[in-house]
Amino acid sequence: MSPREVFAEAIVFFILGGGIGIYLAYTRGWEVLILGVIGMGSGFFYTAPPFRFVSRGYGEVFIGLNFGVLMTLGAYFVQTQVFAWEAVWPSIPVAILITAVLYINEFPDHDADKAVEKFTIVVRLGRERASKGYVVLMVAVYSSIIIPIILNLTNWYTILGLTTIPVAVLASRYALKHYDKSLPLIPAYAATVVNHLFTGLFIAWSYILIGLGREPICVLIWGLGFLALSSGFYVFTERKAKAAAPPSD
Repeated sequence: MSPREVFAEAIVFFILGGGIGIYLAYTRGWEVLILGVIGMGSGFFYTAPPFRFVSRGYGEVFIGLNFGVLMTLGAYFVQTQVFAWEAVWPSIPVAILITAVLYINEFPDHDADKAVEKFTIVVRLGRERASKGYVVLMVAVYSSIIIPIILNLTNWYTILGLTTIPVAVLASRYALKHYDKSLPLIPAYAATVVNHLFTGLFIAWSYILIGLGREPICVLIWGLGFLALSSGFYVFTERKAKAAAPPSD
């Protein structure tokens, strides 16, 4: 597609999204427009002047905000007509993980981004330091699950989100070891996407269990199942990566 076609398509989707937002504001409450304005504004200026957030190292932050916190808070408001912190806490690990998806995919683009003065966080830090930053993101994900539980801000059933730790460990290992190599870093790309998917689903499932009034033993059983799934992904990906690696001399 040409730049003109991409721009035209973007405008169409902005109009469609805006129309849906206006409808929701009319039927569920005008407050939803606040989230819409933030989302559309940051989305438009993600690449558009004068802000160009993606070129200033802020793009990752707005991706996390829009596809984590605002999305969850908006869904909560549409259903309840109130804003509440209880909708924010479970959205934070999801926000960090979608940020991590963008972040890990910036590694192979480091040189090209730097050449066109697209100063992403990876460009600003350099790939080696940024690989350690990836580990920090993973620690932040699970801290954002544990801390609200400790502070009694969320139900302890959300501990199910911790069952994806094996996937995070896998991605972190490859990020630290292969930060300067595109192909060997592929397991980190895949694991980050899967981690975002699994963690969000498992946290959402914890709230379903709460709503159904399930006993703690049920959470334990589901947790063991989710942990087995995450561990299975770890083993499967490791085997595939080793099979694809060139033979050593």
